[in-house]
Amino acid sequence: MKAVDKSLKDFMTSKNSFVIPVYQRNYAWDKQQCARLFDDIANIHYQQLETYFLGASVVVAEASNELLLIDGQQRLTSLSLLLLAIHDLLKEGKIISSDNALAETILEDYLINKRREHTPQYIRLKQVNRDDTAYASLFNQQQKQPSAELRDNLIIRNYHFFKDKIQEFCRSNSIDDFWEAFQQTCIVEIELKTKHGDKPQLVFETINATGKRLDDADLIRNAVLMDHANEIQEKLFNHYWKAIERNTFINNQSHISEAIGFYLMFSSDQHISGKKTYDEFKNHLHKLKEEQPDVANEQIIEQLLEKLVRFTKYYRWFAVQCPIAEFESYFAIFRRANQTTPYSYFMHLMDEYYKHQQNLNKGLDKKEVAEALQFIEDYFVRRQLCDLPTKSNSQLYPTLANRIKQRPEKTYLECLYGFFANASHVARYIGKDELMTALKTVKFYGSKVSRLVLEKLCNANSKEKITIDEQITIEHVMPQNLSPKWQQSLGDNYQAIHDKYLHVLGNITLTGYNSRNSNKPFADKQKLFAEHSNIPLNTYFFNIETWNAQSIEQRGEHLAERIHLLYGGSRYNLADYRDINISEDYQAIESIQATGKKPLAYKFDGTDYPLEKPNWSELLVSVLAELYSLDEDTFKQLINNKGFYLSADDKLLNRPLAIASNLYIETNHSSQKIVNILAHILSEYEMSGELMVKLKESKPQQEQLKL
Repeated sequence: MKAVDKSLKDFMTSKNSFVIPVYQRNYAWDKQQCARLFDDIANIHYQQLETYFLGASVVVAEASNELLLIDGQQRLTSLSLLLLAIHDLLKEGKIISSDNALAETILEDYLINKRREHTPQYIRLKQVNRDDTAYASLFNQQQKQPSAELRDNLIIRNYHFFKDKIQEFCRSNSIDDFWEAFQQTCIVEIELKTKHGDKPQLVFETINATGKRLDDADLIRNAVLMDHANEIQEKLFNHYWKAIERNTFINNQSHISEAIGFYLMFSSDQHISGKKTYDEFKNHLHKLKEEQPDVANEQIIEQLLEKLVRFTKYYRWFAVQCPIAEFESYFAIFRRANQTTPYSYFMHLMDEYYKHQQNLNKGLDKKEVAEALQFIEDYFVRRQLCDLPTKSNSQLYPTLANRIKQRPEKTYLECLYGFFANASHVARYIGKDELMTALKTVKFYGSKVSRLVLEKLCNANSKEKITIDEQITIEHVMPQNLSPKWQQSLGDNYQAIHDKYLHVLGNITLTGYNSRNSNKPFADKQKLFAEHSNIPLNTYFFNIETWNAQSIEQRGEHLAERIHLLYGGSRYNLADYRDINISEDYQAIESIQATGKKPLAYKFDGTDYPLEKPNWSELLVSVLAELYSLDEDTFKQLINNKGFYLSADDKLLNRPLAIASNLYIETNHSSQKIVNILAHILSEYEMSGELMVKLKESKPQQEQLKL
């Protein structure tokens, strides 16, 4: 590595061309950053400064007269746009210099290679593919008016911004003043020598760690492309990374980080926080290299990228549309419910189906995959109807995928049912009694699955399928605003009935006439249903005389029975599969019933921790110490606010243990209270699912006495 102070003039007018590697992000500077750059240079003139430092540029000498820009490409692109704007204004006669050759000096010394006209090397700064067309168009006199497609490109917009700024400066100053100031700027050029062991990726990460952090997608792209020669970078980028970008570009947004995050969960069997995607990707890549010491780095990267293309394609199937109709009907359910938690498990299923197609190992055929998806839909909907949080299942799906990969000599579906037959209480499959009870009181209106369930109820025995669109909406039979007639029909206790039953299943239906129904009396609604509604759900009301608490409960029980049968019903008797236990040795803290168990070790934030003393107090202190190290202020605020007995004075506590210097926690709690404390604090930290505990059954007290 060699660092040299250089004037900006010497840096830009050397014989070298500059190439922005394909792994770098698009040009991203906005007007605010360009204005600051312009003002910094203008202030050299205003303040009569002798020199001004603009920053550092990191380069790698790739070939003769060609430098790869590892860092500083945003600034150099902006400076080039500024110079091009000055050149064009001079040629247009809108500003005047005492040096008649200034326009040619700027163009030929700073911006182009005059002797390489009509070659790719003509323009000295080569942009990444996505910006190259816009930048090159500014050098073509016939394209000075950009196409509609390029008009909003930041390169085009900032070029015109600089033209406006220069003209504004020249109203009270000379362009020669600005040009003289430009000559006073300097940078530090850091040249890396890959042949001497310099690591561009490591240097890049170190430099960017102190500034605005790049997106995980940018960091991942850099990690797989940066340490290769430019020719190989181009190949990997064009053959693989472009496909990954296409697969994950949805609704005008890139979802690369999320898609790769789900792939990493599938690969590692651990829930991965969005903030940890890049770190986990680096770990995954390092592990691949360790497992294949005799395989060339380029080959390992290419194999990984090939796999990422396939798995990001699966992500698109889940998020947009799957071309396999038998799978799409299930993915659409989760898409409409805006539920992505099971995606890591879905990737596992698609991988199993891929193996079947390739005749590799124990793949799953289309029917088996569809049956597994059916079970997951039933599991998900039943839990949603009971208003159970999906966040507590963040670790379940990666664990399920990993454990079922190692299934014993049983069928896939037997292992799937066995996993849930032995699942913890928090991750349980909802049985009939619990479902029926919940649907009597739990708020059905507004649930993520309410529309889906109502649609399925309508279509269950109907040849003509109904889709709930803008014309068909959810209707409260007893309305949200009670008219005097409704109050009278409900009786003196109308307010209590309204509060209790308004949003429950029994009071909800579908209609195409919601606005017309409004808060009309039940008899009017009943007539409208009979005369104008073709929705099967509404035939129930034809023979009902009045609508009150009893009517709502009766209809609720009727619909709950149908829902139970539609979503699993008698399809699964999980008790028959309890002897097939493929559950993980580690459990998420949120799912643990601590009585009669003790902790042996835990996994937190991707790291394994043994417990020297296998007890719950030791676990509490160890985990809280880790959280404290992550963020001291948040930790103190959370603990104090929640009354978990934190003190700087150990004498004030009954059974204190130290978390840090002069910081103690009360540990005189039951084992379940400790579990609840940890689950609650992790939720406040937005790290639910991150703490996994390995458990062992405690020996019964009588057995301990015998010993």
